[in-house]
Amino acid sequence: MRQNEAPTAITISQGTFPSEPLSYSAHASRLLHCILWTKLVQLASLLIGPRTRKGNLSIAFAIPFVLLGTGCMHRPLQIKQNYVLETTSGFSLLVPSVSPKTVDGDFQTSLVKLTDEKRSIRSTLPRQCSIKGSTFSFGPDDPTLPNQWLVKSPSVQGWSKHGGEINLGADWSQFTHDLHSLDDLGCFPRGESLAAVTRAIVERMPLPASESLLFFYSFGGGGFANLATGMQVKVERPLFENNGRDKAAGSYRGSLVAQYEVVPTSQTGVALRLSKTENRRSGRKLGAEASAVFGLSARFATRPMLRLFLQSLNDNNSLRSPILIGGSNVADLDTATYQIERNSSGGCPVGLPTAIDCISFGEKTAVSLLASVWINGRLLYRPLGTTVGYMIETLSKSGSEQARALETISVRRPLTTGGYAAVNFPKTLASANQVILLNGDRLSWKH
Repeated sequence: MRQNEAPTAITISQGTFPSEPLSYSAHASRLLHCILWTKLVQLASLLIGPRTRKGNLSIAFAIPFVLLGTGCMHRPLQIKQNYVLETTSGFSLLVPSVSPKTVDGDFQTSLVKLTDEKRSIRSTLPRQCSIKGSTFSFGPDDPTLPNQWLVKSPSVQGWSKHGGEINLGADWSQFTHDLHSLDDLGCFPRGESLAAVTRAIVERMPLPASESLLFFYSFGGGGFANLATGMQVKVERPLFENNGRDKAAGSYRGSLVAQYEVVPTSQTGVALRLSKTENRRSGRKLGAEASAVFGLSARFATRPMLRLFLQSLNDNNSLRSPILIGGSNVADLDTATYQIERNSSGGCPVGLPTAIDCISFGEKTAVSLLASVWINGRLLYRPLGTTVGYMIETLSKSGSEQARALETISVRRPLTTGGYAAVNFPKTLASANQVILLNGDRLSWKH
């Protein structure tokens, strides 16, 4: 999916992010840590003020040293692999530089490494730890090594020849559902989240560039996305006199606004943390409607897996309001998703699994889902589907500046196993517009 327009960026920090070989979840945790330290030190600078007279060291000058001590200053990024944008027969693919173990015509088999073997307790894998599908297959490389797996997927040739024939949404949904069954069987290393397993698989396969959001967040034709650490959810509801009954232009009294950060709760889950509000007092008279805006953190505190449905049209052309569901396993989420997609009322259907919590925001409320990206040292939030080309176009003040950006741009993508991948593509705006930004991506270029 693509977004033609994006809202103004919300700048959270102008710091940088360390590049030790951390896992992806550790990257996200350190990101939140560095933002907090930057804000605290900047606040101290404002409260105490510079003291350059009488030879005292100013707080502003001391900030870099404090951040250095907390590990939040910039260090060179550790590049472990590359992705290359390849276009064949009009089909654009992001191809990892890690060579597949075997290539057999239209399919290839690649090695997937999960958690370090030393952290794995199981000595052997349970039986039936394999998936055999028409498009994607998965199984152990060695039954005695629960951290090494093989994934079979279309090769570059296979995508180029048959990509248009594959029912990608259905095939990938079935594959991720089967991965959940393997997780229930105890096939994966203890403490390894299903999201991390899925991402590790995705990082080893050539993928259609336009479907990046489907593979990483299940964001496709269904209009929903699985929330990941580092994302941001923004909820806005307009305020009118008489609790919304009078919607004349003169009765508008602003909007209730709640901004949530998606943060890790454990190695295997996420939660919503309320980070900013507007007009919270004014919304008290709305009761439950205000709770739908400001109370999501408490509402979903015990639901480590969250899925957001953006506002869209149902199959019968009725409007589906934004919906947030939370659960503890993929099977319940998928069951609830099936029911929501077939619910003509556009809200939370009756009969959802008891372990699922669901909230429908209603047609009056707008909900936005944003991904965090670092651009030239600044942390910004952009809608899912924003491309590298869009960012270059919107942040360049002239044609020459845009050309300079294309010539010098680098794109770095965090890897599940730690470190980063360099995303390489022809230095043209058309190619840059085919690279969709993912959560945690780092962009830099010369002006």
